[in-house]
Amino acid sequence: MVELDYLDMMGAKGEYNPIDSTVVADPVQHGTTVRLGDLKRTTPIDAKELAVSLSRIFNYVDEDFRVTVVGTDGHEYELSADLRLSAVDVEFKWSFPDAWADGDEIANEQGLSGTIVSSHSPLRHGMRGITLYVNGRLANEPEFFGASESSYAFSYLTGYLDVDYLDSIEPDVIATDRRAVDWETPETERLRIQLQALMARLGQEWRIRRAAAKRAKVETTIGGSTEAWVSTIKAEEQSTVRELVAAIQSDDVDMSVVQQGDIIALVKRVAPPHAEYVWRHLHPEIQAVTRTYYEEANYYLAVQEAMKRYVKIARNRSGANQESDFSMLGAAFGDAGLYRVFRSLAAQHGFSEQTEKNVENGQKHISMGLVAGFRNPLAHEEIELLNSSGAFTNDDCLDALSIISHLMRRLDVGQLA
Repeated sequence: MVELDYLDMMGAKGEYNPIDSTVVADPVQHGTTVRLGDLKRTTPIDAKELAVSLSRIFNYVDEDFRVTVVGTDGHEYELSADLRLSAVDVEFKWSFPDAWADGDEIANEQGLSGTIVSSHSPLRHGMRGITLYVNGRLANEPEFFGASESSYAFSYLTGYLDVDYLDSIEPDVIATDRRAVDWETPETERLRIQLQALMARLGQEWRIRRAAAKRAKVETTIGGSTEAWVSTIKAEEQSTVRELVAAIQSDDVDMSVVQQGDIIALVKRVAPPHAEYVWRHLHPEIQAVTRTYYEEANYYLAVQEAMKRYVKIARNRSGANQESDFSMLGAAFGDAGLYRVFRSLAAQHGFSEQTEKNVENGQKHISMGLVAGFRNPLAHEEIELLNSSGAFTNDDCLDALSIISHLMRRLDVGQLA
């Protein structure tokens, strides 16, 4: 047993000799135990934190050499490479040598290995950076080897690499205190350039993978692809909605993915798929027969189906039996028509007789005008040509459907003459 006394060491004149003694040990047990006593520290020592800290300094534990920190509660924490990263809430992981690229010549030639991870949230400053080990001992404290540390990704990256070949370089390129590599030699400069390129590459990969992961989580929350949804908005508001979604998902925004998903879900409620169609609040009968056609961009067919439904209901409610739709609508409505769409409202609210006549005639002329303006003129053209030529656009469709919806609502409150 070797015993070191702090006061004796401090008071020694010249060479200090520790107390050396022999104790009887269990022949089955083997290993080295370090005990510290008479400590001045009054706060308890976190055994796991100490083990994690030691794991960052030493990297030569293996199946034949184990180091364990035992807490006051008897719990044991074995030093290991995994323990060093155990405090990180890992999101992505790169394992080397598998993650080396073909162009990483030094890494592939010298068999460099290790692990680099990114966390879900920014790491504290002491955890950021990549540590280098040489033959199991710390050789270079965590850093990014000259890569731009202003990169947002570097707030999330940590890990270690084993660069054992540095021990074979003469003269020694590792500082005496084992905390820094001398990057001024030709050999180490080549390594630094390669590690710098690695940091840039991992930063870019991190951004791509993180954006994809965030997008997937958000799309799970909102029930589908954000781009598929936004692209259904045909009006100029599409670009505004896309910019808003991008701003919410940006790494510059200090909010969790869950919060981002919740806010984007609210945006989707305000600007839903095919927003222009939804915002029109079309009459239920019109929605029932047109939505599929509208979403497929068959705008002319959507209006045709809406007109068919409107004509059918107008015919049934008014009893008009003229063969042509145009003539039937002329007989069904107007101040002398078979069906009055404004009479009950006029009586209820005291509108004048002239106002009532104007509204009734308006129903007639608008109905006949829709047949003349939207149905008959284009009825014999190919649907594909109408859609591709711009002769009947998204806006034309929505305007027509809105007018038909207005007429349908008049029908709902009307009565036979």
